[in-house]
Formats: sequence, structure tokens, C-alpha cells
Amino acid sequence: MMYEILEHIIEFKRDEIAVTKKLVSLGALAEISYKLGRRDFVSALRRNLKFGTPAIIAEIKKASPFTDLVRPDYYPKEIALSYQFGGAVCLSVVTDEQFCQGCPQDIIDVRHSADLPVLRKDFIVDLYQVYESSAIGADCILLNPALLDDVQLNEFESLANDLCMAVLVEVQTPQELERALHMKTPLIGLNNRNLTTLKASIETTLRICDQVPDDRIVVSEAGITTPNDVSRLREAGINSFLVGDDLMRAEFPGWELEKLFFKA
Repeated sequence: MMYEILEHIIEFKRDEIAVTKKLVSLGALAEISYKLGRRDFVSALRRNLKFGTPAIIAEIKKASPFTDLVRPDYYPKEIALSYQFGGAVCLSVVTDEQFCQGCPQDIIDVRHSADLPVLRKDFIVDLYQVYESSAIGADCILLNPALLDDVQLNEFESLANDLCMAVLVEVQTPQELERALHMKTPLIGLNNRNLTTLKASIETTLRICDQVPDDRIVVSEAGITTPNDVSRLREAGINSFLVGDDLMRAEFPGWELEKLFFKA
């Protein structure tokens, strides 16, 4: 069922991109893309990891295709500042409009508000979106082997690197991990959400993380809801995390982040 939803999302995104290309040409977008400066996403994570401190990518999103509305009172700039003060080292901004109620403008706003590197999280299925990500100021993009074949993964990564953006490749199975390890990126995201049950459990990370080489950075994503979850992951050698849903449901997301990672 969930893979049928992913197929629907891919089909919709391709139609959406076809319309967008008529409004802003690829050439115009590419010209903007090569002119913008970047914040070093990977280095921001490594600075904390060097000292054994949690390296947190805090997510900003209004809704999810899997869990529906997450935060009705959605003010990305204020949330970004809250996360920065709460101890995040990077931000993840969900820009999909149809399924997550976000938009590319959210990244522009967040970059003006906070000083942290920004990941664009979207359903990226076309090279046009890589140029677009650069043009709106993303420092990193998310690529998903469930949406792309191996040729696309490497082509999209190569373009992102040419545009001075990092890549976080997100996997859910050992098979996807094997494909991801053929890429150059050091950032391997282990998504804890089961696409069949929609439930998230850190057991996914704990089960797969040993298969990731030491020269890569494992980012555990989703299902990290208690200090005990954080402790178990850290005991397994995981110190980089992408968290969002529970933080976004809290009245003060940055304070919730601080309690989860630094107040135990």
C-alpha cells in the first residue's frame, strides 16, 4: 500500500515539475544556482561528532504524507531560531506543497532567520529540483533510493556536489543501503519509519547500522522520542539524528529538542 502511495507521489511530482519548468526555465535556474554561497552541512555535523556531542538535524514541517497535519501554527522562521537556541547544528526543511504543505520559500525564510546549514527535504525525482534546491539556498539535499534508480542517484549527487551542496541519502532496508554505499556522500540516513505499518522504531537503525562503514556518518531518522531512545542509539555508536514530528507538535520545539538530547 505504502509503495503505491510513493508511486502516486512520484507521478504527481513529475507533473508538478513539468508545470514549474514552464514558469522558470532550467537555464535561468542554473544561472542562479551557481552564484550562491553555501554553509557546510557535513562540517557542521562533524564538529559535534568530534567531541562526542549529539549532532542534531532538526526538522521543520507542517504536515506529513504519512501522519497528516503535524503543526497547525506553522512559522518556519521562528521555529528555526528555536531549534538553533535548543542545540541543533543543522536544519531540515520540508518543501513539498501537495503532501506536506510546505514550499521552497520556507528555505529562503529559514536561511534569513537562522545561521545553520539547511537540508531541503522533498521528493526529488528530477534534476530540475537539484538546481532549484541550490537556487533557493539549500546546503544539502535528500535523495531516496526508493524514488530513484542507481544512475539517477549518482547523476543527482554529482550535480549537487558541482553546486557545492551535500547529499543525505535516506534508506530503510539493507538492500537500499547497499545501493547508497556506491555513492560518494558520507551521510547515510537510516529511516526508522516502516512504510507498511507507518510506525517508527529505532530498532531499524540498530539493526542496520553495523553494515555502514566507519568512514560514513549514520543519521538516525524518525522514532526518536525519549531520552532512552537517544541513549540506546548513542550506545550503539550513533551520534547524529534527524528529528521532527514530536518536536513540531510541542509548543516550544527548541525547548523540546533540548530536553530530549541535553537534559536527561
